[in-house]
This record gives sequence, structure tokens and C-alpha cells, in this order.
Amino acid sequence: VVATYSLTSSPMSAFIEDASFVRLRELWLRVRLGRRISSAAGSTELVLSARNLATWTGYSGLDPEVGSLHGAGLRMGEDRSYPLMRSVSAELRVAW
Repeated sequence: VVATYSLTSSPMSAFIEDASFVRLRELWLRVRLGRRISSAAGSTELVLSARNLATWTGYSGLDPEVGSLHGAGLRMGEDRSYPLMRSVSAELRVAW
């Protein structure tokens, strides 16, 4: 209530926050293994990948990309909305 009656340019500006961000969304590395390691196979590769590693932002909420509309779109919030999960995976590709 106090923020609504503040001396800002707009009554709702007290509820608006800068949500600019930089995100390291995906990183991967592919390594071709040598003939000694993969002597029986034609070629062998090891692929490591990671997703949603880091987000740099001044936003005070959970994630600047997360939001949900309520009702007729009159209210925006992070109610029951969660940031994307961080994941790391490894894959071994063998071609005979």
C-alpha cells in the first residue's frame, strides 16, 4: 500500500524490477579418443555437456525468465514457477 502511494512517476513503478540477465545456457566438449583406447572400434568420442550453468542478474526473484499469469493476465508473479534445472551429462559414442 505504501509503495502504491509513493512519489514515483507511476503508482505501479514500485512493483516493477529490472529483469535483464546474462545466462550461460549450454556448454559442451567433444573429445575424439585415440586409436590405442578404441583399438577394436572404428572411432570413439566422449561428449560432455552441461545446461543452465549460471545466470548473472540483479533480479531479486528466482529467475528473470520465470513468470506465470494469474486470472485474466492482470497479475504476474513467480507463484509455483521454478527456474530451469541445471543438468550435466556424459556420452560415449562408438562407431564400429
